[in-house]
Amino acid sequence: MMGGFGFDILLFIGLMMVAWMIFVGWAASVILRIVWRCLRLIFGVRRPASAAAPAQWRWCGRLRCGAVNPIHASFCRRCGMPLAVNVSRKCQRAAA
Repeated sequence: MMGGFGFDILLFIGLMMVAWMIFVGWAASVILRIVWRCLRLIFGVRRPASAAAPAQWRWCGRLRCGAVNPIHASFCRRCGMPLAVNVSRKCQRAAA
């Protein structure tokens, strides 16, 4: 039979492992989303036009934002950055 102290340590280790798995899953999803956006920009893949984003809308040029804005807007309604007519976005590489 285990004492109370041993059970507390196992419970703590178990909770830390669950927290670590949640963090790693979140970090992996963020990294994969950034890589996917960079690949889309490099190869020129655009989002498909749909009923939610018809031709009278335009995308924010900021890589982390990408919000849909009305065509007449001068600034992004999510991040506040000025909207340019022709937006070119680049993917920055991390230092090796």
